[in-house]
Amino acid sequence: MGREFNEAEDRTGGPQAVILTYPLWKRVFHGDSSIIGRSILLRGESHTVVGVANEWFRPMGRVEVWTPLRPSTTGEGGGENYTLIARLRGKATWA
Repeated sequence: MGREFNEAEDRTGGPQAVILTYPLWKRVFHGDSSIIGRSILLRGESHTVVGVANEWFRPMGRVEVWTPLRPSTTGEGGGENYTLIARLRGKATWA
C-alpha cells in the first residue's frame, strides 16, 4: 500500500519518509489505510508514512520501519549498519 521511496527522499537533506512493515501497521495503527501521508515520530523526528509493505514480505532481522538510504559514515553505526534488499527484473540472473 502506498509507494516506494522517491529520488528526493533518497538524497541527503531530502524529505523524511518511512515505510512500515505490515505487522507494525496492523499492531500500532490498527490497519488504518489513512496512515499513508500522515506523520509519525521516529527518535523525535517527524517522518511521513509513504507506504506499508505487503503482508507476505518477511524482512531479514528485526525490522519494523524503513527509511531512505542516505549513506553516511557518521552517526549511528558509523556507516557499517546497512543491509540491502534487491529484486531482479523479469528473466534477469545474478550473473
